[in-house]
Amino acid sequence: MLRSRTKVLFIALSASTHTHSWVTLLDAGTFDVRLFGLPITARVEGAMSMGSPAPWWRSLGGRIGRKIFGEQFLNFYQASYLARIVRRWRPDVIHTLGLDPASYFFLYARNRLPSLKTIPWMVTARGGPELSLSRLIPEEAERIRMVLNECDHFIADNELNYTYARELGLDPAKASPLGVMPGTGGVDVEALEAMRKAPASTSRLILFPKAYECPASKALPVFEALRIAWDKIQPCEIHLTALIPETRMWLAALPESIRRSCRLYDRIPRQELLALMAKSRVVLAPSLTDGIPNTLYESMAVGAVPIVSPIETLRDIFVDGTNVMYARNLYPEEIAHALIKAMNDDALVDAIATTNRQLIRHLANRADIAGRVGDCYNALASDFNAALRIR
Repeated sequence: MLRSRTKVLFIALSASTHTHSWVTLLDAGTFDVRLFGLPITARVEGAMSMGSPAPWWRSLGGRIGRKIFGEQFLNFYQASYLARIVRRWRPDVIHTLGLDPASYFFLYARNRLPSLKTIPWMVTARGGPELSLSRLIPEEAERIRMVLNECDHFIADNELNYTYARELGLDPAKASPLGVMPGTGGVDVEALEAMRKAPASTSRLILFPKAYECPASKALPVFEALRIAWDKIQPCEIHLTALIPETRMWLAALPESIRRSCRLYDRIPRQELLALMAKSRVVLAPSLTDGIPNTLYESMAVGAVPIVSPIETLRDIFVDGTNVMYARNLYPEEIAHALIKAMNDDALVDAIATTNRQLIRHLANRADIAGRVGDCYNALASDFNAALRIR
């Protein structure tokens, strides 16, 4: 018999907006939810924290231990702290969001503290390179196999990650019946639609939300595409967020006429980003590897035109010229071509917005997803408790 409120303990990066979005998916009247934040941090506003050992971690003893033993000391300290929390709070389900660091850390803790094995373990794999690329590196593939072997339930944000997981040894019975799940728990479609005050076809704003370099996507081809397309897309405003020093330097090398139209930001609060997106005509999000990007779902919900890459996880779901405009990340000419078309064809922009308004409700409506996810936690806890009683 389940308690009146199922207890779910999340282990995740505490400052991540994806973490906050998933954690707050669950209804507080039905679930008692807590977050164990990684790395060890103080309480994060908006997250239901289990408290923090951070003050001791910054003490003299903590600093000496870190100096002598390094990462192993950090893992041992966090694992011990987690074990105390679990003994005191007794969660029904533990859910790690992402493989690195959350699932790898919990695997370490679980292998050293057998009591943690009495609680069902759910794993979410992110849609970026942590499966698609890391699985190709033998030592990383072995770490992934160990997580997949030990966990009780596995969730992915795209079908390809389920395939990769099975190839790495995941028992098909552990694959979530939820199927493909957005990493944020979906989007509030009605709220995002309401943020759009005028049709995207009346806007001259381009949003490039990931103006940084990382294994999953490259910014420099986008800058070159702006140079190529400039004479055919101006006048416009280009808003670039999450810039890093490297991309700031290359942006400074663009012609002055382009730079004058650019608005530059470091990382900004999620609501500010969504507000910018709701004013945009185009959201630029080409990538080398990804699941189904949350930026894509959000762009669809606010009626902007997403320019994304025709990667494997997207090609079978989204139609070029109907839902998205495709352009490979490393090909500036393709990005420029998509930009020119999106910035000059009002009818196309309006048609994409209309089509996506229906599709987003089918793919990522947060209101629908919340109930299904809640049922999944309850079922996992109930089945696990029943199995323990049988033993």
